[in-house]
Amino acid sequence: MRLKLPIFFLTAILGVSVLGGLVLGGSLLKERWEPRITYVDALPVDPGKTELRFGGGGCVNERCEYYYLIYASWSARRFRVVIERFSEELQVLDGNKRVEATPCLLQEGNLPEERCIWLSFAVVMPNETGTYELGLSIRLSGWPFSREYRWIYTFNVEPFVPKPPLEAYLAVTLDKETYHQGEIMNITIKNVSNETQWFGNAAYDVCFERFNGEYWEFYDSVPGADVITCLKPGETGQVAWRLGGHTDRPFPPGQYRVGVHGVYAEFEVVKDLLCEADLEAIVIEFLKTTDVPNGGWDGTVEIMEIYDDKLGGKVVVVNYTTVNGGHPGFFLEAIEHHTAVITLSMRGEVVSAFCVWGSFHDGKIWDLLNQRWIQKAVVSEQQAIQIGKQFLDGIGYTTGKVLFTGLEEKAPNFYWHDLAELEKPDIGGLRLCWIIRFEQAHRPGHFFEVWIDAHTGEVVGGTQCR
Repeated sequence: MRLKLPIFFLTAILGVSVLGGLVLGGSLLKERWEPRITYVDALPVDPGKTELRFGGGGCVNERCEYYYLIYASWSARRFRVVIERFSEELQVLDGNKRVEATPCLLQEGNLPEERCIWLSFAVVMPNETGTYELGLSIRLSGWPFSREYRWIYTFNVEPFVPKPPLEAYLAVTLDKETYHQGEIMNITIKNVSNETQWFGNAAYDVCFERFNGEYWEFYDSVPGADVITCLKPGETGQVAWRLGGHTDRPFPPGQYRVGVHGVYAEFEVVKDLLCEADLEAIVIEFLKTTDVPNGGWDGTVEIMEIYDDKLGGKVVVVNYTTVNGGHPGFFLEAIEHHTAVITLSMRGEVVSAFCVWGSFHDGKIWDLLNQRWIQKAVVSEQQAIQIGKQFLDGIGYTTGKVLFTGLEEKAPNFYWHDLAELEKPDIGGLRLCWIIRFEQAHRPGHFFEVWIDAHTGEVVGGTQCR
């Protein structure tokens, strides 16, 4: 009896030890071999968790797409993703197919060598605000263990608030619209929003795109120090860049745009205007298209002066001689010397051409381009600018810098008189007018245009960029 009792206790102790060893060994084996989710995208997953929660949402009736890259442990061999439930107000889509009932198998298969699952689904938000849920199960299978995760997604649905256009944050303007290769461009970036705008470098992230005939494509960018730069509300930044500053980006003639954070200003690069001989050839070819040859012109001109037009291009002053009639009011059989002032655009196109027909026509000027007499302007360009500025500022349209000036015949439309409810001058018919275009002081990139009678100085019309 005494001997049996110690044997019984020894047996019990041995059994408990073996059982404990089996339990401990099984626990270690499960910890090593049970499949687990290790990462969702780049975020590590707690090994002890089997429930994953995510938050998101959108606006009412908005379609939102969700993509996740899920990494599993080395012991996982197969996977199975099932939509277990979702709020009845939601529309859940598997690709473009609507999930009508649950449970619904979303994906299953063998895990690739990379042990990753590419999970994707889409949800159309309800037409009412609130909080909604979607529940998935993700089952990983291995040998000899498997593991199931609960994936709970909470959607917060908010009212639709349209986002303001990008132009509500920034304005990008240039000093002109046409440039030559190698010319310096002055770019102005203004924060027109009520929030501070941030940029990734000291050049305000300025980049250039070129139109290839079908779409815009990246062409070049302005280098700047890699420092975070900001513009507070109302502040402006300036960037000057020589077109072709990078030797591998010469800016050949074409259509371009300069952009900052999706806001653009378009411009054109044109060929350089040529030497005096080439300018002379352009002028002669133009005069051949007018009525000048009718006056017995010998087809030659004498260039008296060439100077830069302030809006770009060239102004060419030429003399030429006619020997007989052929023009309205012209003296027959009279040799007359004429002086023509011809303005060429940066593209080499004639934009205006006026000729003084000697002393026979009381100071009248012949418009070579439009083939008609015009009276000599009494109001000077500077006077017209002052008249236009004072008029617009006086009726509450604050003007900025002058963008354009030119003489042109216009039929009065009294645009500004109608807006300001002013009494209109009693004039009509075509009038020789100064066309003065100002930048809008509070809206860079937009303009006010005013027409001023070149004889009387009265404002007779205009328009604006809205």
